[in-house]
This record gives sequence, structure tokens and C-alpha cells, in this order.
Amino acid sequence: MLPILITAFGYLAVIFFPLGQLARLSFFNQQASIYPYEGFMFFGFVCLLLRHSFKPLRETSSYKHILLFLIILILSFLLTIYKFDLYANTIGFMYLVRLCFYFLYFVYTVFHLNFYKKEKIHIFHQLQFTIWIIVISSVLQYLFYPDLRNLLYQGWDPHLYRVFSFFFEPYLAGAALVLAFYFVHFRMFNKEKCLKIKMILLGLIFVLIMLTFSRTVYLAFLGSLFFLLIKEGKFKLFGLTILAFVILAIFIPKPVGVGVQLFRTFSIETRINNAVEGIRIWLEEPVIGVGYNRIRYKKAALGLTDKYDGSHAASSYHSSFVTILVAAGACGIIAFLILLRKLASLSEPAFYYILFLSLLSIGDNALLHPFMLFLYLRLLMFESSQSSLA
Repeated sequence: MLPILITAFGYLAVIFFPLGQLARLSFFNQQASIYPYEGFMFFGFVCLLLRHSFKPLRETSSYKHILLFLIILILSFLLTIYKFDLYANTIGFMYLVRLCFYFLYFVYTVFHLNFYKKEKIHIFHQLQFTIWIIVISSVLQYLFYPDLRNLLYQGWDPHLYRVFSFFFEPYLAGAALVLAFYFVHFRMFNKEKCLKIKMILLGLIFVLIMLTFSRTVYLAFLGSLFFLLIKEGKFKLFGLTILAFVILAIFIPKPVGVGVQLFRTFSIETRINNAVEGIRIWLEEPVIGVGYNRIRYKKAALGLTDKYDGSHAASSYHSSFVTILVAAGACGIIAFLILLRKLASLSEPAFYYILFLSLLSIGDNALLHPFMLFLYLRLLMFESSQSSLA
């Protein structure tokens, strides 16, 4: 019965994933949120815990890099708890629990899939469903809901005539589309009779990536694609890809708004200043950091933001790596890099998922965002169910 429930909750999580931003529950002036799909993940995790108890955690040889990273985050939080008030510690603790939950859910699911190998097909079907939803929703959003300015009062950026899908952020939509691109390339429509469908779908995803107008996504995608095509010896194809990229960049519609201007400099300057600010704060706590998701309150203490600012950007830095550096210090960033290296070694597709996300996360906080955690960890579940994490 438990394996059936685990599978059912997995499907429900995937089905409710696209409703994340629309049906989220927010607390503390929108500084903390819970998404509907996370509820189904929680019930699935309870079933996994009842079925396997603590056996997955005792597999230290397989999951030690994940546990090491989480332990450092927890210690960093506890060792600096006295420096912040109850409000800051409560919100920081909620986000720390969420991050730990995502990785523990991953560990338990991989253990479960290795125990019930036939269940792996369900992960594949869930991923197929997710990929199609991401692509279809991106097309529909761009055609029928291109203006996000009406949600400015809720803390969202006023994106206009860009693909942002159900993520409400172009870089997140772009990240999801690139992950979809690689999943389709490696895992879908590999039979000869389906190759035309595969090429059409890859072409559509490529155009949608361009319509995000996210330059960090562009650079990370081209960087990871360069590795892939050079490794496969497809030098001419990479040249054609660059040519297609340039042509599309010139001719894709750019109706109005600063966001669709590819040569805008404001966001570049913002990211540089943001990273410099993060490094300065890190130097105050270089070893263990200020504790996970207390960045907003450290900024407030330094007069850099309002403690009760509901903006999503105030709680982290543009770069995932700067965020971890400030939150958990040198110990945290080293453990995080080891974790990424281990995850990338699971399989060839896993390498490109992590390579792309790592390149993107230099400029945008993709690796730590709940939506990206859900998506890339589910992709890695499929890869790691036939690999060792050791």
C-alpha cells in the first residue's frame, strides 16, 4: 500500500507544480511561502519514512555529501541564532527546513527507486508531463498573458513581452526550458521514427528560451551546449546554433519595455554591486556565515534594506554561490561545491543539468529556488536511480 501512495503523491506533486505561484500561501508579509505541491511532497515523504525508516540516512557512503552540506547549514544557523531576533530566526528556520526537506525527499526517493526498480518508469512519466506543461504554458503565457505589471504590488518584477510561464520570472522559465531541452535531447523521442518530433520540440524550446530575454540564461545555455556539442564532435552544429541564436536575437519581437533590450546595462551593474555587497557581508562571518535565509535581516541591520520588505530579492543574492557563501561561510560553499560535483557525476544528462544551473547561478539564484530544486532534483532522481551517489 505504501509504495502505491508514494507514487500517487509523486504524481499529485507534479500535477500541482504549475499552480505554485498562483495558489501559494504566504506568511509574514510574503517573506515566507508554502506551495501546494509541497504538501503532496510532504505526504509522500511521510510514506517514504514509514516504508524505509532511517535506512536511507544510514547509507552514508552514498549520501554523505548531501548530509554534510545540510549539517553545515544547520550548524551555521544554530551557532548564529543568538545574533538575530525571534522573527528573523523563525523565517530563517522555515527556509532551512524547506531546503533540508527537498534534499531528504531526494535521498529517500532515490533509495526507494533502487528498492523498487519498476517504480522508475513513474518518475519518467512525471518528468514527461512536467516538460510538456512547461512548454505549453510558456507558449500560452507569451501569447495571452505577456504583461506581469499587474502583480507588481505583490513583489513581482514588471516583466513585459517575455516568457515567464507559471514561474513569473523569465530566468526561472528559461532555466526550466533549458532543463527541458536537455531532457528531451537525452531521454525523449530516441526512436528513429520519432526524430522529427524531437527536432521540432527542441526547436520550439530553443525559441521559447530566446523569448525569455534572460541573458544569464543565454550565456549558461550556450556555455553548457558548447561542452555538449564539442564533446560529441559536432563543431559545425555549434556554429549553426550560434548563427541561429544571433539571427533570433536580432529578429524576435521586441515590442516595448527595457526588459526585452538585450544591451541593457542596469541589470549587469545591479548584479555586480549585489555580489560585492554579499562578499563584504561574508567577510564579517567568513567561516560559518550568518545562517541560512537570514540575509534579509543582516542587510536590515546594516541599513541596506527594510526588515519587513516583502520583496523576493531581499532574502538572497542574485548568485546562489554568493547566497551560500554569506549564509554558511567558507565551510558551506565548499560543501555546496562538493555536492554539485557529486550530483553532476551521476550520468551524462546530470552533468549538463548541473553545469547549466551552476553557470546560471553565478548571476541568478537558480540552484536554491524551490521550483528549480523540485525540477532538477526530480530529473536527478531519474538519473541516480541507476547510479551510485558515492
